[in-house]
Amino acid sequence: MTDERTETNTVWVNPDGTVTSDTSLEPIRVRKDDAWVPVDLDLEHLATGWAPKASANPVVFSSGGDGPAAKLSDGTKRLWLNWTKTLPAPSVSGASATYALDANTDLVLTAVSEGFEQALGLKGRPAQGPRDPPSVGPDWVGSAGRRRRRRV
Repeated sequence: MTDERTETNTVWVNPDGTVTSDTSLEPIRVRKDDAWVPVDLDLEHLATGWAPKASANPVVFSSGGDGPAAKLSDGTKRLWLNWTKTLPAPSVSGASATYALDANTDLVLTAVSEGFEQALGLKGRPAQGPRDPPSVGPDWVGSAGRRRRRRV
């Protein structure tokens, strides 16, 4: 009954002929090269940045430099997290990319099944308030051959 499988549902026939369905709240597998593979949120380096090896929601984290810190797209909608200053190259461990913003502050981006999480890690007491708040980028959506700007 593998044709009944989805990202969140596993179906099998029991020895007595009954059918069992096991449903997960989060994706447990994704389609990759026409086959189901287990979700693997560990980051790998691609030409476009750092991305999970197998994820239901395609997120890409910056390799450093100018541009968005994180980009999430499902093919029709896009969301990105901008940072106002140039990001350093991240330190990557598992599903997380950590950017040392200064001596006391890290930006930590973590791939999760629903996309990504972001956090600021403070190594010490800040000398002043936040200097570089993140911003969420606009989404360009096509509508009957026209483009309109929409805030996400």
